[in-house]
Amino acid sequence: MPGPGTFLIDDIEKKEVEEVLESGYLSRYGREGDPRFKRKVITLEREFARKIGVDYCVAVNGGTGALMASLVALGVGPGVEVLVSGYTFVASISAIIAVGGEVAGWDMLSRESAFEVIFPKLVKSYAMDAV
Repeated sequence: MPGPGTFLIDDIEKKEVEEVLESGYLSRYGREGDPRFKRKVITLEREFARKIGVDYCVAVNGGTGALMASLVALGVGPGVEVLVSGYTFVASISAIIAVGGEVAGWDMLSRESAFEVIFPKLVKSYAMDAV
């Protein structure tokens, strides 16, 4: 069974994919002086950044990569605890582990856990980061 978006692929998309495959450069990296290098990813990042009014944009290949890039941008790494609901997709947890963060599960239905356990840690973390 075709997945979502399958019917939105037409000759324009097929031509773009074929151009990349024929170039021999299947990633974002290539030789600048080589006319076969099409700069598709770099062009997408720059045009998208310009369109939304930001200085930079990074294209990723999926949701887990997007989560990892976001966590790194937020400063998550060794020794940084990230609160995660027990009811989540595995990528939420694996992305934290991949960037070196520590997973801290909590019961999102318990008001006590939010105010008595989590909030003091957040205030403490913020105060330490502000100093």
